Amino acid sequence: MRTTIASSVAFILAATAVVSGCALKREDTGTAVEAVNGASDSNDTESNVESMTTSFVGGSGSSGTVALSLNGGAALSPSGGIVAQTLGDAAKAFYVPAGCLTVTDAPAQSQATYVFADCTGPYGLVHITGTVTVGYSSSAANQLTLSYSATGLQINKATVDWTASADITANGAARTMVWTGMFTGTTGHGRAISRTNSKTYNWTVGVACLSVTGESDGTVTGNNLKVDVINFSRCADACPASGSEIKITDETTSTVYDLTYGDGDATYTDSNGDKITFTPLCADL
Repeated sequence: MRTTIASSVAFILAATAVVSGCALKREDTGTAVEAVNGASDSNDTESNVESMTTSFVGGSGSSGTVALSLNGGAALSPSGGIVAQTLGDAAKAFYVPAGCLTVTDAPAQSQATYVFADCTGPYGLVHITGTVTVGYSSSAANQLTLSYSATGLQINKATVDWTASADITANGAARTMVWTGMFTGTTGHGRAISRTNSKTYNWTVGVACLSVTGESDGTVTGNNLKVDVINFSRCADACPASGSEIKITDETTSTVYDLTYGDGDATYTDSNGDKITFTPLCADL
């Protein structure tokens, strides 16, 4: 039976203490709950932003076209080369309602600007509002180097300032994005975050899913938490795909927690190996 993570973790940890004959401090229970909730909440926010940016290079939905121009109207094509392309058309196709996304190119500065006005997009993304500036360059026919920046971007109830760089490689319809980013702001559940991360995304043009591995470090509501993304996929929903897994390390206590996602639920494994199933935070969106 599903329940809330707070009550479930408290029950499991308390039961473990009784069995072992040790008293469990109330603050220990709260630390475990906040570590899991906070890390998954932060990971969701980071993943939402990162997933959104893949749509700029033809990463989501059925279209084989792309969104970002290079050198006055050339772009990364599904076949892996650079071809002429109307700027912004592909990205606009991924977001509704029609007209909610405006794209402006400045080829002289090798820069494009994406302005969102309460857009709904791929991978369960909702209420996207704000401006994202993207600088671009290409060193080879199948490669793009992008730099991102945004202030006060609203996405899935989160509000974040962020900068990032990404190297994107095409192999036919396959895409790989090696990402390094920095985030500050508040998550969709109101937690203050200050995070840096290094991740690798993989997807295929025309397939509405993407996978990611990597790690994220920094604070969530002042707690030092590291998140290792073991196996993580985003498809049509706000929650990760079934089988996704992250490991959470409370760097203050060196305690490690494991979180795996199912079909609409998630399973938490505490430091003693006890497991509970609960409804994850992302399901609230």
